[in-house]
Amino acid sequence: MKKVAMRNAVALLAVAMLTGCGGGGGGGTGSGGPVPATPVPTATPTNSPTASTARIVITDPVGPSTFGASRRTRHLPATTKSITISVNGGLPTSYPYGVNGPTCVVASGTVTCTYDVAAPIGADTFAVQALNGTSKVLASATVQATVSVTTTVVSVTLAGVPANANVTLASSTVPAGTATAVPVTVTATDADGNTISGAYANPVTLTNDDKSVHTALSPNPVKSSTDTVALNYDGKAAVNARISTTFNTTPGFGGAIFATSLAAHEYAVPSGTPASSNAGTGTIVMGGDGAMWFGEQNGVGRADASGTITEYPMVQPQQMVRGADGAVWFTTYYDRATGNSGELCRVAPDGSVTKLNVNIGARFVLGSDGNFWDVDDNGYVKRVTPSGTVSTFPLTSPPGALNPGVHVSDIVALPDGNLRALDYANLIIYTVNTSGSQIATTQISTGHYLSPGGSAATVGPDNFIWYVGQNEVVVTPNSGYAYEFSQLPGTLTFLNGVGNGAPMLSGSDVHMWTSGRWLTQAPAMFRITPSFGAVIALPLPDVPPLAPGSQPVVVGAANGPNNTIWYVRGSTVGWFTPPG
Repeated sequence: MKKVAMRNAVALLAVAMLTGCGGGGGGGTGSGGPVPATPVPTATPTNSPTASTARIVITDPVGPSTFGASRRTRHLPATTKSITISVNGGLPTSYPYGVNGPTCVVASGTVTCTYDVAAPIGADTFAVQALNGTSKVLASATVQATVSVTTTVVSVTLAGVPANANVTLASSTVPAGTATAVPVTVTATDADGNTISGAYANPVTLTNDDKSVHTALSPNPVKSSTDTVALNYDGKAAVNARISTTFNTTPGFGGAIFATSLAAHEYAVPSGTPASSNAGTGTIVMGGDGAMWFGEQNGVGRADASGTITEYPMVQPQQMVRGADGAVWFTTYYDRATGNSGELCRVAPDGSVTKLNVNIGARFVLGSDGNFWDVDDNGYVKRVTPSGTVSTFPLTSPPGALNPGVHVSDIVALPDGNLRALDYANLIIYTVNTSGSQIATTQISTGHYLSPGGSAATVGPDNFIWYVGQNEVVVTPNSGYAYEFSQLPGTLTFLNGVGNGAPMLSGSDVHMWTSGRWLTQAPAMFRITPSFGAVIALPLPDVPPLAPGSQPVVVGAANGPNNTIWYVRGSTVGWFTPPG
């Protein structure tokens, strides 16, 4: 009995000594580092026949002002208020956190925090989290360790928990047709907005909305801020892409936009006169001589295939059309000599001009009969022969029109030989034959408006009418139901520069083309695929010495020789071969 009593006394003394060392979770920092915290846990760890102590040691480099500095490779932010530790999936125990608190010390640019937790002897799993003041998880780690009968040190490196992630591209455009890899920067932040450097507790998955398979992200998902990420473009097609992440909580926020740019060739107008000033949408056309003729502020210009430009001073053109004789015909914007506008003129290949004593509207086309056809807002279509003979034919609106009368502002020539006049006020299309007879009236579905004053309607390769509305591209099949394309998948909505001043061209590549601005107000051509309405934005080169924000948009475009597309903008004439 005395031996048993002696053993019990020794055991009680050992317990008393251990209690004295624990200190209830407080204590100072001696030469051996911080005193481990041993608070009363909020839940009892998993019971085991034999238990011991695991010493959780968290180390983290200290940044210059916060612990979320970009030079760090680990993540223990300054906004951390508590550390929780869970053993083998049990309920977590919470410990207060402070960089100079009783359980943490700073030395040699590193903060070291030490926490003692009870753990079963053997293989254990420890889940450690850093929480902010509202209990949001800022960083976490899961560590496995084998606990022995003596205190076992378990080293923990916390990884930031992404709450948001942004994507930026080293370049938002690359030339179409040139394979390249564009570096991608992913910036992840925790719930308090601290930038995460190093490994992510949860990988950041990137989304590429380009379905063409000509672009791909690698690697994906992104596991660390040190990963080298790229958007790889194979150069085989014109593409647009919007890159976003799984942590973008707002559509479009934090994403990046990518587009292939046009490899365009541009030539400055020698006189420096704006080639697009007040000239409307038909300011360039291919003449019968194979050269491109364009309107200037004070005359007409001619550009050959090599880009050599010849200028012919004369009255300012507005609308230019190639006639049945191969010559270029145009209407005047304003003739200072006569004070008139809308006069029909013919330009010979040598640049000499013949003015007919005939007024014609801003939008006129060449009919299948070799005559010019025009509309006016007084409810008429007008036929003008090359010799200057004018005939007018009234149009009749159907009952129940939105606005009394006929208000046609645009006209197109159809492949079947007929013409169609567009009434933007009543959303009506009038079909007229070359005898001047109104043979059909089609109501456009409501909600799709032409821009007041004319909007560059044309016939597409599908034989439907395409036009630029207020801020959208509209196609109207023969049924009259209008399909509207107001968004650029993978890019943006149509911006400034689309409207009365934007051309609508049926390209030689069987796509529709118009113009506007893209991203940071950069001028661009928009390509629309008629079969399924896909819209691609193709930025144009900057015109020196203008700043990007002041770059002029394209206001005239036409098919040129060898399947090229020519255009005018500002004081330049340019061309490009449509990309595949």
